[in-house]
Amino acid sequence: MSKVFYYDSNEFAYPTWLVELNSQQLKSEYKKHFIQFFNTLSEFAPRMTHIKKEVICRIQAATVVSNTQKINSNF
Repeated sequence: MSKVFYYDSNEFAYPTWLVELNSQQLKSEYKKHFIQFFNTLSEFAPRMTHIKKEVICRIQAATVVSNTQKINSNF
């Protein structure tokens, strides 16, 4: 079994657009996806630096949440 790093930050920063929406549900979704992506990268790309993983995961999580928000607003 591989070791997985669980991202834990006291100052978890959300994207500006997400803060402005002030939706706790979207913030929770963003953080959930961020942690899932971060854990996956930690497992499959252990040599990648923490900063690179964080940037990639923030972009991916923001994309997922943004797409989810667009889909929900169309209904």
